[in-house]
Amino acid sequence: MRARVARNVAGWNLPPKMNKDERIKFENTLVDVFEKFGIPGKYHSLTPEHKNFIDQNKANELIKKHFLFNDMTTDNHLTSSGVASDWPHGRGIWVSEDETKMIWIGE
Repeated sequence: MRARVARNVAGWNLPPKMNKDERIKFENTLVDVFEKFGIPGKYHSLTPEHKNFIDQNKANELIKKHFLFNDMTTDNHLTSSGVASDWPHGRGIWVSEDETKMIWIGE
């Protein structure tokens, strides 16, 4: 079962209004939250030079498992609305150790 909940976080712009710096700060803020979550898991970042950066092979593996979202720049709606701006900066996924819980960042 998949339950999708899209929310904005108080004090942060919605993705179409974020600039690159805000996207990266938002991602880093949430990584800090995940580290205190109390649920074993790992964050996988698409942001180059991020401490949890994954290469394209690992990203493809997560996409193939239907965990990670695709390259947003291939979707005209996401591109024209500004959601795909600054791709792939500020994007990633937290996956629980047992792979039953996932949180997308910046999708």
